[in-house]
Amino acid sequence: NSILAGHELHGEELWLCGHSDQRQRFEAYGISSHGLKQNVHGITSEPWAITPIEGNIIVPIDPTFYQRLATRPANTIEELGIAIAECQRQMIWENAHGDDEILVGAHIQLTTVTKDMISQKILRNWPDKGVKVSFFDTGAVSGLSADSGSGGTKGLVPAPGAGDAAAGKFLKADGTWSVPSASVPRGQIFGLTLSNNATDATNDIDISVGEAASEDATPIRMTLSSGLTKRLDAAWAVGSGNGGLDTGSIANATYHLWLIRRPDTGVVDALFSTSATSPTMPTNYTQKRRIGSVVRISGALIAFVQFGDKFLLAAPVQTTATTTTSASLVALASFPTGLKLEPVILAWNLTGTAVTYLSSPDVTDQAPSTSTAPGFDIRIAGTGAASTETFISNHLITDTSARIRHRSSATDGTVQIATRGWIDTRGRLG
Repeated sequence: NSILAGHELHGEELWLCGHSDQRQRFEAYGISSHGLKQNVHGITSEPWAITPIEGNIIVPIDPTFYQRLATRPANTIEELGIAIAECQRQMIWENAHGDDEILVGAHIQLTTVTKDMISQKILRNWPDKGVKVSFFDTGAVSGLSADSGSGGTKGLVPAPGAGDAAAGKFLKADGTWSVPSASVPRGQIFGLTLSNNATDATNDIDISVGEAASEDATPIRMTLSSGLTKRLDAAWAVGSGNGGLDTGSIANATYHLWLIRRPDTGVVDALFSTSATSPTMPTNYTQKRRIGSVVRISGALIAFVQFGDKFLLAAPVQTTATTTTSASLVALASFPTGLKLEPVILAWNLTGTAVTYLSSPDVTDQAPSTSTAPGFDIRIAGTGAASTETFISNHLITDTSARIRHRSSATDGTVQIATRGWIDTRGRLG
């Protein structure tokens, strides 16, 4: 039998249990200063009468006790005891002094009686005071409320409205259900890998699923949940397989891919623009993020592969420049314009005795040297014991016209540069 001790107001109860050697059975008895009551204990007795107990007794309880208990499944006697006590702690009664009082508090103790021994175990401790929570009598408890800083008042959580669950709303501190903010850290980008379309590689670009933070002062997450194909040879229209050109007619130029979002509907799409900063946005689309750039030459998009921030040409393209002893800029072939990027190049001097120094247009121009800084990057093989013929650059930055600077010690040769690709952080670094 499961026997739990309890008390009613203005009275005392004592519950005894143990094993009778004479009758060879477990027995339990109850003694109450006010008598046991059928509607409370399930049995009736006179005050101070020792009354045998058959079955289970749970006190105190209220009219909705067993309804509350049914919402707390229990698989063990320990779990059942805790569930019973938790339900009892939701009952607050006014005591003789007019104060609210919890009838069950402090802790719950499990006492196990066997034929040979008695063991005890504390199952849970509670503070001396608690808060009344009713799962059924909602009219008895005030609604949830809160203020701007010091806390809120006890009460029921307001029910969400129709459609709130589908909208993913959450309960705010002010007691209202709200849609989570789509704001994300600046520069965030994941996925959205670009590739030449297999069916129409000349004009179309595929965009993989992913997400990116918009360029707004308070960035918004823009999520592309399905792969998207956009056509460069047609005016923009929403949806995969439709046009992607923001304005004008298709031409040989650099086209920047923009992920765009319409905030009133949440629709995410993409478009091509020759502008690296200000694309012409479709009506109602106000959020954007550049996710890469492609180059169109001789009537076709150049083939490439993308690995994160690295874009590699399917076939490197060569540029030739005559060596000069003064600073000179050379535009890299098949390279995006409109923004500054890190080129992936292979460079060499084809003829002559010159050593050549390559640099970014934004840094100070310096003459190459074989003995002091800035040193040199390339020279023709055979002009020195430690000479080298080629140089692979991973540290230069172009200007917005896709140019780098070269300067040589003599004018008797040529500088050869093979464009292999570029590194584009796509707005992650501002």
